[in-house]
Amino acid sequence: MVVFPCAPELTDVIVETLDLPYRVYADPDRHLYTAYQTRFSAGAPLPAWIIIDPDGIIRFLWRATGGGLYDHYPEGQEILDQIRQIGGS
Repeated sequence: MVVFPCAPELTDVIVETLDLPYRVYADPDRHLYTAYQTRFSAGAPLPAWIIIDPDGIIRFLWRATGGGLYDHYPEGQEILDQIRQIGGS
């Protein structure tokens, strides 16, 4: 799930403009950002990866630090490996 801190109308524009094959969800009041203590830089959200199992338990949490742009970002394979560990395969 991808979440942006903007109005739902803007997420629709993002999906259409980038021709994304998935939905983007809106969190204009930044409730999720607050709950998972993600950071902002110059008003923009810094990236975060959160993997939650079917029981609602956080199994993987990565948040960009204040520098954000210089962090090691989890690669796709690293995220898939985490998901596979949760699923037991």
